[in-house]
Amino acid sequence: MAYRIRGLNQSCTYWGNPASDGYGWYTFDDPVLIDCRWEEKQVLFRTPNGEEKLSSAIVYIGQDVDLGGYVALGDYTDSIYSNPKDVSSSRKIENCGEVPNLRGTTSLVKIFGGGS
Repeated sequence: MAYRIRGLNQSCTYWGNPASDGYGWYTFDDPVLIDCRWEEKQVLFRTPNGEEKLSSAIVYIGQDVDLGGYVALGDYTDSIYSNPKDVSSSRKIENCGEVPNLRGTTSLVKIFGGGS
């Protein structure tokens, strides 16, 4: 579900629905451009399996995303970027969660991303 949220004044590209091909490679849905607020920030976080990691970015968006998907600041929706690993600045989505706004009317999805 996507939310329209004030303050998301940047754009990022999102590659979702990671699917293994059975040989160690992944395919993704076509990249889409979404509104975001991107922070180049290192924060210690835990992955869903309990491993501690250091983020390379925190991204706030107004829609649900898939763990294992990727995000990159800017527009990479051109067909030459069908694989996020081709974008050196892409970040793997390693953990995410909802954060309600101050009025409690909408939610942000907070993504902790690691290096590509």
